[in-house]
Amino acid sequence: MSSIVGEAKKKILLRLSDSPDYEYRLADRLGISQPSVHEHLKDLKSAGLLRPDDRGDRTYYVLTDNGERLVKVIEGIESFRSD
Repeated sequence: MSSIVGEAKKKILLRLSDSPDYEYRLADRLGISQPSVHEHLKDLKSAGLLRPDDRGDRTYYVLTDNGERLVKVIEGIESFRSD
C-alpha cells in the first residue's frame, strides 16, 4: 500500500475535513486525475480514515473519527512549519 500521508492523500483529507465530497469533484477541485483519486480513496478507506456515504447515484466520502484526528495532526504540523 502506498503512503497513508502522501501529498495527494493529505490534500484529499484536508478537503474532506471541510465537507463530504464525491470522487469526480475531488479530482476536479484538487487537480488530481480521477483514477489517482480513486486509488487514494481506496487506500484511505482501507486505513480506516474515511467511509463512503451513498447518496443517490453518488458516493460521498466522509472522514471517520480517526480521519478527523489525523487531519488535526496534519494541520498542527503545517502550522508548526509555517512558524
